Amino acid sequence: MGKDAQTGESDSRLLVRLQGGDPEAFEVLFERHRRGVRAYAAAILRDAALAEDVTQESFLELVRRVQEVDARRGVTGWLYRVARNRAIDVQRHRRHDVQPGAEAVTRARDEREQAPSAADDLQRREQDAHVTAAMAALPAEEREVLALHYFAGLAYRDVAAVVDRPLGTVLWRAHRGLGRMRREMMRSDA
Repeated sequence: MGKDAQTGESDSRLLVRLQGGDPEAFEVLFERHRRGVRAYAAAILRDAALAEDVTQESFLELVRRVQEVDARRGVTGWLYRVARNRAIDVQRHRRHDVQPGAEAVTRARDEREQAPSAADDLQRREQDAHVTAAMAALPAEEREVLALHYFAGLAYRDVAAVVDRPLGTVLWRAHRGLGRMRREMMRSDA
């Protein structure tokens, strides 16, 4: 993603350091990306515990295959592709489809934000429950695109790279998904 305020180093530079065996570079990359990867996995899996497992597995894969990652292209897209593939594997191996709980996506999103006041927190939780319910009703392709963009904070071109689809397809899915969510939220407010 960009530079870190603490280290001032880009992901590419940190990746080069990690490829050279610097464990501190891994720690910075992990802290920088773990919440976004976990939020993305939670949006796919609809299960916070499984999303945490996928996040950890994704970062372990980074350590195992660090020499294969192209520092010029960065680590963000690579991590999200690994998380996506792991989450899909987990879905395939689950016997039954776990219905989303409002708390799964809300919890992942909460971790990305600072703690607001109690009144703001209550209002945000109510809004999050509406958003979560509307998002859960979306087809998986639309939900995935929106989760990567809004929860993980990726630009649409980076989303396209993660899901391995043309940018136009990603933009169409986002547009269609937002429209469906808007209609669903209007129905639930009525």
